[in-house]
Amino acid sequence: MFGSKMPLQAIALEGLQKAGRAYEIVFVGGNLNAIQTGVEADLGISVLSRLSLSQRMVVLESEAGLPDLQSADLAIYSRKNTGPSDGSALTTFLVESVAAWERDSQPSVRHNGKPAVPRRGF
Repeated sequence: MFGSKMPLQAIALEGLQKAGRAYEIVFVGGNLNAIQTGVEADLGISVLSRLSLSQRMVVLESEAGLPDLQSADLAIYSRKNTGPSDGSALTTFLVESVAAWERDSQPSVRHNGKPAVPRRGF
């Protein structure tokens, strides 16, 4: 999982604790690629946004016995308007791109806050 400064760790651990599920943190990665590699290597499961799933991961549904998790927000931060290149065009592009990706994404991967696991072995 991501380190303790990342909101997804708190969301995952709070959900497990509320459900009374035992857990063990076996790997903490410093970036998305490290987390994806750990999950793909069967080190365990992780909580990732739908945008962060690799092709070798699937979303675990409720039959896996895991709790529903609260949602997390995506935020874009920038400096105050400093002139013609204030980043608003980039922000608009990112928001529209994410919305289009969600709309066109594969139906087999649903965004419901569930942890992701590798496809093989499940």
